[in-house]
Amino acid sequence: MQEALTAADQKTAKSNKPFHINLRIDSLQLQAEAYVIQLKGRQILVRGGDERGLIYGCLSIAEDLIHRHTLAQIKNSQSKPFLPFGVLNMTYPGIHIDIAMP
Repeated sequence: MQEALTAADQKTAKSNKPFHINLRIDSLQLQAEAYVIQLKGRQILVRGGDERGLIYGCLSIAEDLIHRHTLAQIKNSQSKPFLPFGVLNMTYPGIHIDIAMP
């Protein structure tokens, strides 16, 4: 996210006021791997149901910045896992296997 924010700094240089991005884990309101992005003025709050959810929220913002959005153009959003799967990821020479497990 730092790399995306650094690149986005050029696009937000017109305003002297900085954006403040707050990151919080909110396991009481959000399920595991879920996230919510909320904007209020120049404040962006990213809440995750757990550490993964917080990372997914940050990655969502980074992806928007990479696709030429500015911080001011980021929209309120939320996401949660469709199915609660764990993933086993194995790599052998010449073979890569992803297995989803309930």
